[in-house]
This record gives sequence, C-alpha cells and structure tokens, in this order.
Amino acid sequence: LSIVEAERRLEGVFRTGLDSARRDRDEKLRASHDALHASIGDHAARLREDMGRLRDDAAREHASLELTALKSRVEALAAKPFETTGRKDDEAVLDLGHQL
Repeated sequence: LSIVEAERRLEGVFRTGLDSARRDRDEKLRASHDALHASIGDHAARLREDMGRLRDDAAREHASLELTALKSRVEALAAKPFETTGRKDDEAVLDLGHQL
C-alpha cells in the first residue's frame, strides 16, 4: 500500500468510527430527552391532581367557615330578645330557626 492509500483507509476507519459514535450519542440523547419529557409529564399530572385536591379542600374549608359564621349569627340572633307585633311573627321566627 502506498502512504496515500493507507492514509485514506485510516481516514475512512476514523470517519466510520466517529459517525458511529455520533449516532450512538444522538440515540442516547434522544432517549434521555424522551425520558425527561415523560417524567415532566408525570410530575405535571401529579401537580394538577394535587392542585385539584387543594382547591377542593380550600372550598370545603371556606364553606365550613361560612357555615360556622352563619351558625354564630343565628345563635346570636336567637339569644337576643326581639320585638314582635303579634303571634304570627313569633311563629315565622321559630319556623326560620328550625329550617336553619
């Protein structure tokens, strides 16, 4: 073999090895990229579920606080003496108290 032919063959071997290494690297990067996106998607789904639960919990807590405040107002009104103009007013107030 001449030196020129040997250099060309050596260059071809190196180029083939380099191309193969690049393909392997690219495949690994793609696989890593896909796995990362899948992981991010899983985390996002869990976060959405957690946010939904937190919203539901906050809504229940808010409703509970409103109910407690309403109960306190009703109890305060029930304990407070009130004036009525007749028997019908007393019955209406008692009915309202039973409904609450």
